[in-house]
Amino acid sequence: MGLHEGILAAAKPWPEVRAALEKHCGTLQDQGTVAPEQWLDPPQGEDAFHVASRDGRSYLLDPAMVLTTNPDLVVSLSGESHRGARPRPQASERKHHSARGRGR
Repeated sequence: MGLHEGILAAAKPWPEVRAALEKHCGTLQDQGTVAPEQWLDPPQGEDAFHVASRDGRSYLLDPAMVLTTNPDLVVSLSGESHRGARPRPQASERKHHSARGRGR
């Protein structure tokens, strides 16, 4: 027993990761900004997750493990993230979001 959650990390900014996810999972609904101290608080809903991005990298907190337990999705996203790779941006940028899948 205990808390279980998945984390998906990508070496791409959130807009690119979101576009790749939407190709596989359907439209995502942005639920707005989440305060940094609330990022680890599980979002409500089975298909909800939080996103943090910094320095051109994105991190998804998947408390229901909907995305992170789909091996085909993870492998596909991994391949897409390496195509057209570019150097990391110099400026530090931090954003926190909450998103919810809207189904296919």
